[in-house]
Amino acid sequence: MPSPIEIAWLIPLMPLAGAILIGLLLISFNKTMNRLSKPVSTFSASCQGVSAVLSYALMRQEFSNPTVKEIIFNLGDKIRVLNIQLGIILDKPGATILAFISTISLLLIILSHQLMYRKKKYVLFFIFLGLFNSSLLYLSVSPMLHSFTGKLSFLG
Repeated sequence: MPSPIEIAWLIPLMPLAGAILIGLLLISFNKTMNRLSKPVSTFSASCQGVSAVLSYALMRQEFSNPTVKEIIFNLGDKIRVLNIQLGIILDKPGATILAFISTISLLLIILSHQLMYRKKKYVLFFIFLGLFNSSLLYLSVSPMLHSFTGKLSFLG
């Protein structure tokens, strides 16, 4: 079984995959999907829940055996005009922020289901919420954040 640090790239990918799948189903089956509010929120919450479980496993591993792992892809080699680095940098602060954001996002999805139930554009709201959660999770471990802030050392 792979360690949490090896599959940490799945943490921001799970809400994104859920949002894309719900979006594709909405495009294909518009009338049916608008009536299926409970399965949509359950699927969205389960994608975010997997993300939260993985982030807590990563945080536990980072606090028991602190390492800094960098997985960076430089797109400047492929695209000459832009010098963009995509990837993730995992350390104690990043793992803590991932756990915090994924927990708050899961609670937000549950609360949103209660507030948005039987409203118009319910499914579209959950697509945008999944995209937002995914981008927020990726932003917390992106190399750009570390290059702007330097070394994040508020947790040790």
